[in-house]
Amino acid sequence: MVQWDTLRIPHELMEELEKFLESAVAKKTGFTSETQATTAAMREFIQKYSKRFEHVNTYEDKVRILDNNIGKRGDIVTFQFKGKVAFCDYCESNNRIHVKYCWEIPQVAEVLKKHDLRLSD
Repeated sequence: MVQWDTLRIPHELMEELEKFLESAVAKKTGFTSETQATTAAMREFIQKYSKRFEHVNTYEDKVRILDNNIGKRGDIVTFQFKGKVAFCDYCESNNRIHVKYCWEIPQVAEVLKKHDLRLSD
């Protein structure tokens, strides 16, 4: 069951939102209520300004990070060390954003270098 909270916004902003909901653009995008439009706007805001990646843990043979842009609440992405390259199980690649992020975490980069791994070109 979804629980609801109350949010207060300036009256002028509410008038703009109500005007928007009467527009063809709102109808085209499917927004029909203030709650629906506000919820969508807040989700987009949070996704845009929240931290996308979080380092979860590092093992001798793999690294795990949380990608907050996968699914509704984020998902764990695992990197296996295959040969001389860190391979992302989610992207099925060794040169995507997840692997590049791993190299930006100093403690992870240290482990990757220890295994003589490299970022693929």
